[in-house]
Amino acid sequence: MDGFFAWTCGPFRTRYKVEHFLKELFANGKPIASTEIYEIAREHKIAERTLKRAAKDIGIKVRRDGPPNANGAPTWRWHPPDFAARPVLDSVRADQIESSAGG
Repeated sequence: MDGFFAWTCGPFRTRYKVEHFLKELFANGKPIASTEIYEIAREHKIAERTLKRAAKDIGIKVRRDGPPNANGAPTWRWHPPDFAARPVLDSVRADQIESSAGG
């Protein structure tokens, strides 16, 4: 697969949708507990591997700095990237889609 077709179906389109889903989830700029992220992803039928790849692609960091669990150990949280520093990624993808479509 190449060109427009690659961006409109298959893993590229799915990951791109998940990236947008994550951006909406982190719109408030606050970290979210890993357990909550995985629960929301399951509800939306998002595969864990796709979720992790999309998170990595947009710069989400996972850290063990949450509130203590029942054993007193810190819990894992996902931290949003600085979306303001990453607008080029979306514009590059949009340009690729438009140029592949002949537009």
